Amino acid sequence: MVTKANCIAVMGIGAWGTTLALQLARNGHQVRLWSHDAQLAQDIQNQRVNKIFLPDIPLPNSIVVAHQANAVMQDADAAMFVTASQFLRRGLETFKPYIRPELPLLNATKGLEESSLKTLLDVYAETLGADVLRALAVLSGPNLSAEIARQIPSTAVIASQRADRSEYFQNLLNSATFRVYTNDDVKGVYLGGTLKNVIALAAGIIEGLGYGYNARAGLIVRGITEISRLGVALGARRETFYGLSGLGDLVCTCSPLSRNFSVGVDIGRGRKLPEILGSMVSVAEGVHTARVAVTLAKRHAVDMPITQATYAILFENLDPRTAAEQLMARDPRPENI
Repeated sequence: MVTKANCIAVMGIGAWGTTLALQLARNGHQVRLWSHDAQLAQDIQNQRVNKIFLPDIPLPNSIVVAHQANAVMQDADAAMFVTASQFLRRGLETFKPYIRPELPLLNATKGLEESSLKTLLDVYAETLGADVLRALAVLSGPNLSAEIARQIPSTAVIASQRADRSEYFQNLLNSATFRVYTNDDVKGVYLGGTLKNVIALAAGIIEGLGYGYNARAGLIVRGITEISRLGVALGARRETFYGLSGLGDLVCTCSPLSRNFSVGVDIGRGRKLPEILGSMVSVAEGVHTARVAVTLAKRHAVDMPITQATYAILFENLDPRTAAEQLMARDPRPENI
C-alpha cells in the first residue's frame, strides 16, 4: 500500500536528502526540496539535476527545489529533515513557525550535536518542544544514497513511539527496490545509525594500514558490541543494534562508497584530518560523532576502546598503527563483555 500525500517537504539538498526526494517522487508524491543556499536551489531547479551530489540522476518535475521556508512548507502533508547534524538545530528553528501540530515529522540525519554534546533527539525536544518526541519518526539503516538513487535493492528501518507514524512514512517510502521496516525503539534506531560512523572511520583506518579482512571483521563485531553498550546506557534496547540500523548500517558503511570509511582510509595512509576535510564537499559525520561519543562514554562509565582509539587518532595525534597495536594488546576477556 502506498500512502497518498499532496506534498512532502524535504529539508536538505545533500546526497541523502536528494535521494529521499527522488524516492518519494518515484512513488508518485509531489516533493518540495529545500536548500539553505538560494543560488544552489535555483540552479538545481533550473537544471533538474544535483550536479554536486547526484550528477547522473535527473530530477523529475514532481520535485520542486526552493530556498524559502514558507514556500517549501506551504500545505505540506509531512516533513523530513535531512540536514547535516551540526545544522539541524538551525534548520528546525527556521521551520518551526511552519510546523503545525500533528504534522508528521521524520528525522533522517545521522549524527550528534558537537557544540552541545547532545543527541539530535534532544535537539528536536529543545527546539520544537518535548512532546514532539512522542510522534517523531527516525529513519536509519544501510542506506548508501548512490545505490538507492540508482534503484539498487536496499533496506531501511523507521522507528517511532507511534506505530501510525512509522507506518505512515513506511508507506510513503517503501517500493520494489527500497524495502522499509518499522520499529518502536526510537533511541536504538537513531543511535545505531549515528554511532556506527565512528566504527566505520576505524574500519577505514584498518584498510589504509593495509590490514586484512580478518581485522576488519573483528573490528566490526567488537565495534557493534561497544556502541550497543553506550546505546543501552542511553535508554535503547540492545537487540536493536543487531538489526538494520546498527549492524546492517555498520557493515554497509565499512565500504568504499562511505564517506566515513574513505576518510579513515586516507588517515591510515598518512593524510592529516584537516587536509582531508578541507578537500571534501560532503560531511563525514563520524568525525563530529567521535568527540561526543567519547564524552558520553565517560559520562556513563561505558568502555568503548575502538571509539576512544579513533578519537585519539583524529584529535590527539595518536599514530594509527600504534592504536591498532594497543587494541590488540588489551587484556584477554570473554567475548560477551
